[in-house]
Amino acid sequence: MARPQSHDSGAGRTLALVVCVMLVLALVPARYSGWVRWIGGLFETVLTPISHPLSGVSRWLSSSGGPGVAPEVQRQLTEERDRFQTLFLQQRDENSRLRDLITELQRGMKLNPDLPVTQLAAPVVGVSSDLASAVMRVRAGSSEGVDKNAVVAAAGLQLLGKVIEVSNRQCVVQPITSKAAGGLIGVVMFDDERPGALCRLSPTGDGSLKGDVGESADKKPGWEQSVKIGATVRLSDTERWPKNAQYLVVGTIERVEPNLAMPLRTNIVVRPSLRLERVSEVILRLSREAAIEDAKSGGRP
Repeated sequence: MARPQSHDSGAGRTLALVVCVMLVLALVPARYSGWVRWIGGLFETVLTPISHPLSGVSRWLSSSGGPGVAPEVQRQLTEERDRFQTLFLQQRDENSRLRDLITELQRGMKLNPDLPVTQLAAPVVGVSSDLASAVMRVRAGSSEGVDKNAVVAAAGLQLLGKVIEVSNRQCVVQPITSKAAGGLIGVVMFDDERPGALCRLSPTGDGSLKGDVGESADKKPGWEQSVKIGATVRLSDTERWPKNAQYLVVGTIERVEPNLAMPLRTNIVVRPSLRLERVSEVILRLSREAAIEDAKSGGRP
């Protein structure tokens, strides 16, 4: 009985035939294979007109918008995404600023823990153009408990100045670098805790303070070692400043110079840690003690 031929054997013969034809065409000179190029051109003529629509459909299916999303809708979605991303970044920066402000307020409370000090953060709404006699207008006034002569600080417990005028909603602050502010007494610190030499500083009109250095606050020898470039100078002036202002940072020593008029003394130039006339926010240090003193003086500066 004859066995039926399998499909596998037929497929094998077809494959062998195709291979043989390809080998023959590869060996035939080019002038005898022109009919092959003619067949290829025929297929190209048939397929070329539909290739562009097919590629367009492929790009449409693979696009991010997907089927059913109009270009206008996609543009609006992109704008919404960008807007919310901007809001997110703005809120993140605002949260970081508020965390830093909380840290500064906590440090201010630790500076004089026994004093009943209320710290009020307020924005600066105006600054005069003259650096030598600069004053700042702050959006906080008597309605928030601000009194005349209230102490004003900036970031990093930097002493900024005093309140010289108060209205219901605003106050005017005079920075320590303004010539009209007059002088102050500071102390050069050995380190974060040990006070060294006392110094009398006056504003120069260029944003710094200058003065001579005397003996140390505790009358001990060796105070000269604290007088060096980069040393921190803090306020130590109980005659002209209230208790809640003591040991706020005046600045750092920028320059040490000989005192030609008094050879036994040294002159120093102190610059605040930031440009006081350029701050956008201040911290008003309000205390009941300042309010009582202001009431006794009848509101006089």
